[in-house]
Amino acid sequence: MIDSARHEGPPTRLVFGTAMAVIVLAAAGAAAAVMAVPGRGLWAGNTGTLYTAHHKILVGLLMLCGLLLAAGRQPRFAGAVGMAGAVTAAQLCAIGVWAARHWRPMIGMNGIPEANIGQVRALALAMAAGAAVATLACLAVVRRSGVWRPAALGGPWRRGLLLAATVAVAVLPVLGIVERDFLTMKIATHVLLYSLPWALAVAACVRLHRPAAAAGALAVGVSALALTGGTAALAAKYGEISYLLPALVAFSAVAAVAAGVLVIALRDADEQLPAALPEHG
Repeated sequence: MIDSARHEGPPTRLVFGTAMAVIVLAAAGAAAAVMAVPGRGLWAGNTGTLYTAHHKILVGLLMLCGLLLAAGRQPRFAGAVGMAGAVTAAQLCAIGVWAARHWRPMIGMNGIPEANIGQVRALALAMAAGAAVATLACLAVVRRSGVWRPAALGGPWRRGLLLAATVAVAVLPVLGIVERDFLTMKIATHVLLYSLPWALAVAACVRLHRPAAAAGALAVGVSALALTGGTAALAAKYGEISYLLPALVAFSAVAAVAAGVLVIALRDADEQLPAALPEHG
């Protein structure tokens, strides 16, 4: 693979990096604004939201990725941050799609958001669109930074372990479903929100150099840990630890798998990418 960044001067790299950082920061800011708008019922004080602490943590992580992209200039660093940003933004995109679909059924539960259903659904779709653009921007950073390699390194053992990890993070979220009513819909939701972005991130580690592979695994692990913590807090609040045990086990297992992928990535040899690109005027 030809690293296109090698043939670009500092001004070109600066403009590209700044533009991608602005896109990511704009998407994170938009997502934060969307999540700040509650659903409202028909009577005063009846408000609520679909968005959880896990979702807001993802917004914070995407914001951090945008800031780091704006500050970083070395290709390894930019590629690693871009990978973490792509994983995070992809999840926020899925959350937006999910929220647009699930705001309406929430009305039947507590009357929220009957008063502003059109607004919150439109905002959810806007968040999904912004996050999709941010995902593409982060992937562009990964591609141009040179951390995507043309062939898998490290031998068949590494590919086998990463394949097993990919299957694990794809299947485990579905095994964590605790309610069996509307099971097909719940499986589709878990695949969209968790299995798909996490599995794609782990699968990509086969062809990523060490910094970017480690960043992708770390992004998956942090997301899974945040989700585990949120589930544990919910179980403690309502005294439903045994009921939510499958979800706790499933998401903590994903975090453990991500930690294993991180170890594999850090042990991988990295001979082909320089620490910094040569400067050309």
